[in-house]
Amino acid sequence: MNLLECIVGLGIGMMVLAPMLKITSTVLIKQSQLERATLELADQDRMFTLMGRAIRMAGYRDPLAEPIKKSSATTLNPLTIRKAVGFNTSDELIIHHGLQRHASKKAGAEVDYDCSGNPLTGERTQQGLARLGFSLDRQTQNSSSASGRHSRFAGSLMCESFDRQGRAQKTTLMTGIEQIRFHEIAPQKIQVELILNKKTLARTFARRNAP
Repeated sequence: MNLLECIVGLGIGMMVLAPMLKITSTVLIKQSQLERATLELADQDRMFTLMGRAIRMAGYRDPLAEPIKKSSATTLNPLTIRKAVGFNTSDELIIHHGLQRHASKKAGAEVDYDCSGNPLTGERTQQGLARLGFSLDRQTQNSSSASGRHSRFAGSLMCESFDRQGRAQKTTLMTGIEQIRFHEIAPQKIQVELILNKKTLARTFARRNAP
């Protein structure tokens, strides 16, 4: 086989392989986009589930629990909405609630969890109350948005709870959030409104415990 035949054979091979390579590349890109969208939906479900659970628990107090001793310490409000205090004028939601009757310091005995997935126990409380706070912070330069690119218009959704020493700690729930709002649309009903990729997602949750 001379040089000319090699060149011709190589050219024919490239003509045959080029469409296959293009199809393979397209399939891989679509698969990556689908996986990213699936992960995003899973993050949204987890986030709304955590918020909904917290709102329903706001102000809960075990009727058989010992009453909180009166002191000069600041009273922890069951549910507080602070308007336009976060990144992109986002709102902040802070919730406090008591532990369920069977909660104890023994691992595995609890059904409620904090922002990091730790079981809520007495040591993760202040004045006998657990905290779940939701706010939007400026996204760090090392973080990426839901679209895979960092955006100066997107922030990180943070969840605040108490650690084992009763100190406030923050955990990142999701990045790429443009804005989050909380509205008390009716007595005992809170609407969570979140803007992601210029789309508005909204969920409404009802409080179970009277203020």
